[in-house]
Amino acid sequence: MMPASPFLELWPESNFHLLKKQDSGFLCITDEFLREYFLRPELNLVAESCPAERTLHASLLEAPYRTVPTSELNALSDRDVAENYAVMLEFRDRLLGAETIEGCYLSAFNNTKKSIPFVFLNHMVALICQSIFQGQGDPYRLRASELLFRKQAINIHEGAILSIDHETASKLEQRNSNLGILGRSIIQDGVIPNPNEMDVLNDDNAGQYHQRSKHFDFVLDLTFERPGLGALCRVMEQWMRHLLMVDVTISPLREIIDEHWVWHTGLDINSSALLNDLYQNHEISNDRKEQILSLFRLEFSDTAAIRKDIVGRPVYMALSMDSNKRVLFKPQNLLFNMPLLSALN
Repeated sequence: MMPASPFLELWPESNFHLLKKQDSGFLCITDEFLREYFLRPELNLVAESCPAERTLHASLLEAPYRTVPTSELNALSDRDVAENYAVMLEFRDRLLGAETIEGCYLSAFNNTKKSIPFVFLNHMVALICQSIFQGQGDPYRLRASELLFRKQAINIHEGAILSIDHETASKLEQRNSNLGILGRSIIQDGVIPNPNEMDVLNDDNAGQYHQRSKHFDFVLDLTFERPGLGALCRVMEQWMRHLLMVDVTISPLREIIDEHWVWHTGLDINSSALLNDLYQNHEISNDRKEQILSLFRLEFSDTAAIRKDIVGRPVYMALSMDSNKRVLFKPQNLLFNMPLLSALN
């Protein structure tokens, strides 16, 4: 196995370079990677840290895989700190048990196991995306893959669907809070007040993506027939190929017209309900229709991988924003809500 080398400092905080890649492409856990989890802010030592906490912290930095008995956690004077360690150690044990990032991620949706905190799920998705796109370098796909692990804010401006990193947009809004009511309304209406901070990704500036990736400050245009939406389709295809080893073709749709519609899946909580209502011919309000950002048609290249009753029929998908114009993509729905014959479904 070769070390998974950094890819032009893409999302450097992910610590991707500390992992090793199997011949299969899956990412193996290393001591160096585990050690970084015990350097997270939640576990930082402070002046009030008790001797037991300092001893535990030092021991885990030296041997991040070591077993920590309950008695060591009970010895910590700060119960919140003890809880933080318990959560971190449980996740660490899940990583060690799975041996790979991908294995741990797939195990997270096993109903018989305790859920993994959302922040760790997103981190694993970011690592998997970085592994998938290592060496490809298409800025549109890289930016589109951010939707899989970072919440997005949506601005509809002059008919364009603009996807903005939610955290970055919130910071921008805070910095511009002194603009007053007019300035805030400009942000809310989808006009980006400082193009140097929030550029819409295009062919002229795409070469800057890698250098700016750690800032998550590029806006992705998801308007129909524009490169951003096509890139998102390619990202979803490669996500499924990497984790399911199945080849699919995904295309954006303006509407679903199919008398033999047999399968659908939402790419977020809102889309699942919307597609259910569309499938059952329920009346949908205009407000809910306007939340739909895109519809998709998915077709399987290998019919042997899917259920016999689905052969020859597409899977319809949708991506929607919520009533607050936010998108929280659920990449697991591309794995577990599909008509596959594999053990995942």
